Amino acid sequence: MPARRWTGAEGDRPLDIRGQEQAEALRRALPAFGPSRLLSACGARFTGTMQPLGAELGLAVETEPAFGEDGYAAHPRRGLTLILDLAGADGTATVCAPGAVIRHLLAALAEDAGLDLEECPAKKGSVWALFFSGGLLATADYYPSLASPRP
Repeated sequence: MPARRWTGAEGDRPLDIRGQEQAEALRRALPAFGPSRLLSACGARFTGTMQPLGAELGLAVETEPAFGEDGYAAHPRRGLTLILDLAGADGTATVCAPGAVIRHLLAALAEDAGLDLEECPAKKGSVWALFFSGGLLATADYYPSLASPRP
């Protein structure tokens, strides 16, 4: 839901209809990546994005303050360390975070790996698939939308 239309606490701001459609598209598409762990920034719209996928896969959605705007701004290295820890662990992790956090994480991962990502878009409902080798980002694929086009 657009912040300008929401009068409650920011953490309680829900997904609007488009966000619900995007969450459903993620539920249909992301099982192809074989996620074994689901992490989300705190807040209703982030956990709400991941809950359909969690229900589909029988996985709990773990909230992680380091992936939220405030937590990341306070300790950006923690968010980066968590991503690298997830990359080094067995299985595949799926992370839902605000666009600003995603853009910064991607830029930092690319810089550390010596990769030149021309841009790091993070459109709502989009997906970045990150692939690591030797503890460094090896490549990244961007999917701007997994939802069906609107009529």
